[in-house]
Amino acid sequence: MTATTSQASHEVHFGHSPFTKGSRLAAIGSLLGALEELSRPADMADRHLFAWPIRRTALRAFGKKRAQPLLRCFEHPRYQVLVATRAVAALGVIAAPSRSRIRAASSCVLTALLLAKSYRGNYGSDGSDQMSMIVHTTSAVAQLPGISPAQRTALESFVTFQSVLSYFVAGSAKVLSTSWRDGSAIDGIFRTQTYGDEWLYRFVSARPWAKKTLAWSVTLAETAFPLVLVLPHGPRQCLILLAAGFHVGNARFMGLNRFFWAFLGTYPLVVSTARKIKAIDRGNKE
Repeated sequence: MTATTSQASHEVHFGHSPFTKGSRLAAIGSLLGALEELSRPADMADRHLFAWPIRRTALRAFGKKRAQPLLRCFEHPRYQVLVATRAVAALGVIAAPSRSRIRAASSCVLTALLLAKSYRGNYGSDGSDQMSMIVHTTSAVAQLPGISPAQRTALESFVTFQSVLSYFVAGSAKVLSTSWRDGSAIDGIFRTQTYGDEWLYRFVSARPWAKKTLAWSVTLAETAFPLVLVLPHGPRQCLILLAAGFHVGNARFMGLNRFFWAFLGTYPLVVSTARKIKAIDRGNKE
């Protein structure tokens, strides 16, 4: 096989890969996050919530003279340039053709800027940031020249493991929690100003059965999510739709819209891994 043929094979494979679909979905959340930051530039000011003079004391490396020229980009208002670049990179991942160099470069830049964001400030960071970072990093690596199908499968399996583990650990923790088992955790969440919703809080607080049903529905769905890897196609799709619906509810009632896009970005890889497991199982039976 010639180098040109090998490259073409790589491009066709990656152009239709779950990494392409997943990273595009996750990039929507990254774009929204960057636009939200750009809409509130004062939050990064030196006397505000995410002040760099305070954040830079968190790591010793930030105090080294050798690092100062690079760290100036984290100062306000210079940091807004990085945020705007992150938005452009996310847009490139979403809109650029699958097999283009622009998309590959956008993916690498977005990964680097998400890493920079984690150093600039971790207050307010959550699981969506971590999952987005995982999806974009593995997608960027999967697009590198010379990556073999086996290596790409390993990256795909890694993302799948992280996604499945996140749901299972969250569900298991709820099983062990008294407040989730009796439903009182629902009251505790939705009466808060940060993650609350007045209408839903009033609805469930007046109906104990409703909050207990909601608590156990979330708990069981999260704990059962690993079954997505071994279920037949129909039930697997239903479980994935249930998980997506859970994130839609979180976005509507808790304002966690980036969680929806971050975890949705893992689903194409989860489905692909499940199909490969099924194929291996069929091969063993034959």
